Amino acid sequence: MASGNELTVGTNDKQYPSSIVKVPQADHPLYAQFVRNTSNTFISLPIEIRLIIYEYAVAINKNITVHHVTRRSNKFLWGEKQLDTRSSSKIWSNSEQQPLAVLSLSQTCRQFYMDLEHNPVFYRVNTFQFTWPRADTSTLPRISAWQEESLAELSEFLAAITPKRRAMIRYVHVAYDFNGEWAPYYVFREPRYSHVLPLLSQCKDIRELSFILPSNLPHLYDTFLENGLNSAQQRHDIPMLWNLPFLRVKVAAAEGGRPLALGDSATISRLSWVRFRHDYQDHQVFRSNGRLITQFNRAMFARYRGDEWPQWFQDMDNPDRVEQAITAQDLDVHGENRIAQNPSQRTGPVSSRTRRKNTIYDHSLGVLQRDIPQYSENGILAWNFKEVTGIRLNDSSELECEVIWDLPLRVPASGWVPVRALWVDGSESHLRAYYNPYIYDRVVHHRNHCEQMKNTISPSYVLECMTKLCGDAAEVFSIDESKRGRGHGNVIKKKWEVMGRMWPARIKNEETELIYEEKERQKAEREHRKYERERQKAERKRQREKGKGEATASAKGKLNLTKAKGKAK
Repeated sequence: MASGNELTVGTNDKQYPSSIVKVPQADHPLYAQFVRNTSNTFISLPIEIRLIIYEYAVAINKNITVHHVTRRSNKFLWGEKQLDTRSSSKIWSNSEQQPLAVLSLSQTCRQFYMDLEHNPVFYRVNTFQFTWPRADTSTLPRISAWQEESLAELSEFLAAITPKRRAMIRYVHVAYDFNGEWAPYYVFREPRYSHVLPLLSQCKDIRELSFILPSNLPHLYDTFLENGLNSAQQRHDIPMLWNLPFLRVKVAAAEGGRPLALGDSATISRLSWVRFRHDYQDHQVFRSNGRLITQFNRAMFARYRGDEWPQWFQDMDNPDRVEQAITAQDLDVHGENRIAQNPSQRTGPVSSRTRRKNTIYDHSLGVLQRDIPQYSENGILAWNFKEVTGIRLNDSSELECEVIWDLPLRVPASGWVPVRALWVDGSESHLRAYYNPYIYDRVVHHRNHCEQMKNTISPSYVLECMTKLCGDAAEVFSIDESKRGRGHGNVIKKKWEVMGRMWPARIKNEETELIYEEKERQKAEREHRKYERERQKAERKRQREKGKGEATASAKGKLNLTKAKGKAK
């Protein structure tokens, strides 16, 4: 393992192949641009100095919380995540607005990209954190299946990145959130969690794999510490996460506090212990289990002083085991295949490579999307869609509806399809959902709503046209020939008939509201005109009185002036 001050410059291209096209010849079309990029003052610095500057530029002063974008993807987000509202599928988007500095640097020029590709220092200077429970596995059973998923995101991340980047990782944090039914100790000691071990063996420079225990359920710590103490005192030559020499256990402190690290030294410092006890002074468990914590810390420290790379962990760095671990992650395009410029050059079984020819690589999601026909052989819409946003008659007087595609990357994002392509069980509900707001929602602007309903094809017309094209709706939507199956079709037919009757009734109701609004408007106008007449009348009266007052005051002023002149004489 490399020392802390050692600087790795360059990598072995044979061991870690690159996807960058080299430009060494003067007759290459990009040679002039290559010369301009390399003539920059910064580029003229030695690579050792440039890498030190890169490390300061790409380092982040907090842990990088990694989240998988979607299933089978090789793309990950950092920071907080939120569901992408563009898709009904479980696709996550990044709520962090500020992009990573390493992305901006990589897009600056070719030389910067080459430096950061050959020497991915971003993975060496930052700490990657994985938090469970995972939001997209909330429907799993609480204990057994949950444990099988507990290390999935870490394994998927290691399999998704290129081998060169995997080898640069130094610090990984795993933060657990207890669900109150099990302790994460069993995740460490079970040998069946074997896929993550070969992938971790590829991290040649790894220094620390920390498991951070949460502070919200401290009453479960005693079980974890007791089981961990027993394992720390037993054999260390069994392949399991608990026996990794770089494993660290930390207890999360209160918000803003520093976690308590167990096993870094033979004794816990007084300052750390006082701070730790102060954060949890209300919890009797820490006052009563202080001795157990001390014993666990001493046992972990004694174990760390052994062989840093035990033989069983070195044996994990085997091409066959690594390939099996990567294949088990079920990614469409894993790290080894991301460097291939031509999809046909990617590794894997021949049958898999053949099936990939019918797929399109989605660069934004990192998955292979199968390019399926828009319609099935029966004329039914095969593409997934989110909702119906419009219904019209085309030039051939055929009913069409506008749908919003479920896949965010389809261009355009919406399209017009025949209504008969949706006239099947499961899809026609979207048509009814289109009409429901017109019929049931309360509105404020009755005139606009009434005009929209009059300009929209009615449900009864849709049912009539579809009955002529496809037959009786009760038979079309019948699941089977049983009484219950036919009843399902009758229910759907009745829903359309009810909407057909309510449609003109709602239009009539809106017209009634318009008549009432018109009467109220006319009444308000009459009252307003009456008010204006009275106001103008009062204003004229006030002006007359004001004029009389001014005339009287003027006359009095003249009279007083005359009297004053007489007295003066």
